[in-house]
Amino acid sequence: MKVVLVTHHFPPHYVGGVELITLRLARWLARHGNEVEVVCVESVSGEEKSRVLVSREPCGNLMVNRLTIRFRQEFESFRESYDNPVIGQWFEDYLHWTRPDLVHIHSGYILSSSTIPTAKRAGLAVIVSLHDYWFICPQIKLIRPDGNRCDGIRSASECAWCLMMGQRRYRCLDKVSLGLAGSVARRFIGHKGPANSLGGQLVEMCKERKRLMIERLRAADLVVTQSPFLRTTMIANGLPPDKTRLVHYGLDLTAWPTVMPRASSDGTLRIGYLGQIAPPKGVHLLIKAFARLAPPAQRSHLSIYGSVEQFPTYGKKLRKLARNNAQITFAGRYENHRLPAILAGLDVVVVPSQWYEIGPLVTLEALAAKRPVVATNLPNMNVQITQGVNGLLFEPGNVADLSRQLQRLVDEPALLDRLQSEIRPVRTFEQEAEDVFQIYCDILDHYGEQLQ
Repeated sequence: MKVVLVTHHFPPHYVGGVELITLRLARWLARHGNEVEVVCVESVSGEEKSRVLVSREPCGNLMVNRLTIRFRQEFESFRESYDNPVIGQWFEDYLHWTRPDLVHIHSGYILSSSTIPTAKRAGLAVIVSLHDYWFICPQIKLIRPDGNRCDGIRSASECAWCLMMGQRRYRCLDKVSLGLAGSVARRFIGHKGPANSLGGQLVEMCKERKRLMIERLRAADLVVTQSPFLRTTMIANGLPPDKTRLVHYGLDLTAWPTVMPRASSDGTLRIGYLGQIAPPKGVHLLIKAFARLAPPAQRSHLSIYGSVEQFPTYGKKLRKLARNNAQITFAGRYENHRLPAILAGLDVVVVPSQWYEIGPLVTLEALAAKRPVVATNLPNMNVQITQGVNGLLFEPGNVADLSRQLQRLVDEPALLDRLQSEIRPVRTFEQEAEDVFQIYCDILDHYGEQLQ
């Protein structure tokens, strides 16, 4: 079988959740005798005229097509951000001479949704995996610029105001008016008029984006996600239920020790955060909650793993919050192969995200190491973590509640042992990949029946 995997970025220069998921699947497919090519974006730059440049290079037993995309950055290019005909044309030419059996799209972000109709016009089977909310949210994470969550089922006027708040003047107006400006604007901008041409234009643009995104997902043979919340949200936005399939993430644990050693038993509770350090991840909530721990809080330590340089303003804010607290360590970036050693030095992992994480891999990694997780009580994290069984949950954005959950672990040493004892083996990536490959086979068998 010849498969093309499409993603916004790919290692080694980009190593996020989607990048690693795509890499692992690509390697698994190649190991099992399939021919695999990857299409990804290496860089983006602004130019007056949109165009695509490509660098084609082998990566082990894979062929990777790294694109440099140059496109306009003006407001008028909003459509190109989700429907780029230049990328569509390049992809059409690429498929013409590559001739794969199946295209598996892992991201529409940057590459736009034009890859879907292009592959369908070529007569190919198309699967789309949803690892974020990009298809229904231009902001990707269902987080508004003011930090509030969106449920993903919103009117075009609400989406338009969200885009407008991307500009500082509108954010300030909304903040100063305590949200009143946004409430009035969301009602007003749905009506076109000379005094509201920008808002009216944005409303129409958001309507068209949503219409086209759902239309293109409906054109795919199957839409796959590991998130029950995202599946339900997509169905509420018009995607037929029979077009969707839940396939839960798994971990590649081949390089992990068979038995994970316990952290040092000197009485210190070792708390850890691992991952991207960005505002939606809620690391500031964790630092504030840790600072509130009551005596004997000196028996606890917080280690934060991740780069504070990616978002330097936020990183500076976190360091200020820590106030040179000797019990808080900024441990910096880490390579994926170091995970077992890092987790071996922790007692508990905290995932304080403020957005609807699709299914953070760090939670699975912590559970694989038999480390309980303290997570935000939000979909989809409350699917991975059951309160009082394999971890603890806290109210979204509530520093006091997060601190209470951590305080329980400080005050009740037996609680940590009980939570660890209830952790069950996590799903492996081998199981996930086998499920995905079976979907490939089923869809291609259906195509073969149609040709007979």
